[in-house]
Amino acid sequence: MPLSNTTPASRTIATVIAFLAITLSSTSFAGPPNGFNAADSITQQWNITRTDARLKATSSIIVTGQPGDQFTLLKSPAVLTNFNGEGLRLTKHDIPNEGLSYVISIPLANQAIAKTFTATFEYQLEAINLDDVPVLTGSAAVQQIDLTYDEAGWDIVGSTAVRIEQLEADESSTKAKVLLGPGKGSLALKPRVRDVSSEKTQFFVEASNLFLPGPGVVDGRHRLNIRTSQGQVSELNVLIPQGSPSVRSAVRSVRGSSTPIVAG
Repeated sequence: MPLSNTTPASRTIATVIAFLAITLSSTSFAGPPNGFNAADSITQQWNITRTDARLKATSSIIVTGQPGDQFTLLKSPAVLTNFNGEGLRLTKHDIPNEGLSYVISIPLANQAIAKTFTATFEYQLEAINLDDVPVLTGSAAVQQIDLTYDEAGWDIVGSTAVRIEQLEADESSTKAKVLLGPGKGSLALKPRVRDVSSEKTQFFVEASNLFLPGPGVVDGRHRLNIRTSQGQVSELNVLIPQGSPSVRSAVRSVRGSSTPIVAG
């Protein structure tokens, strides 16, 4: 359509479309740095220890590309401790907006044929903060972390987590499987909120007794202090022995706080 025939309404619509395109572009997920490709997948096994605040990771990466393609493997301050990747070259570069990083690349060859490579690597991160443990590996289409923490009773949350699955663990550890979405992310460990209603009830009883002898009768006062260690006590049954046939006992009153007490 010639410019002379455009109407104010059409120019307004074009301006709105351009504005939306710019907005969507600026809010899209962060991809790999310029000149780098995203890996096919990165799978990690995290082991975090509370005493020394250290993260040790064993990981594997799968990349597909042509000779000359580069992939970000790991960013500082993580320290690479082991790498094994046949057919790949490992170097260290200062990447703009990323910092000092470990980079893997596919060496140049006579034929530019796309191939798939697999590599394994290990790294560690010192002095971590449980409220914000950064994911320092590079971009990948699929990124999964199997996390183990050496203390029970914690929940795992993530800023870019698509799915978090709490795994069955023993009484001294916490385990979870985390599937991450694109973009820079981090994980956090939060103390788990107890659901006492779902716990098996366990409690201790402390008893104190006072006997007052009188003419032909002995008055007794008994105090039971209930201490719950797990679950919750909603009702308490107290069994009172009847004694021998020549001795009769009677309960005159039963008092409790908020827990119903049934004497029998």
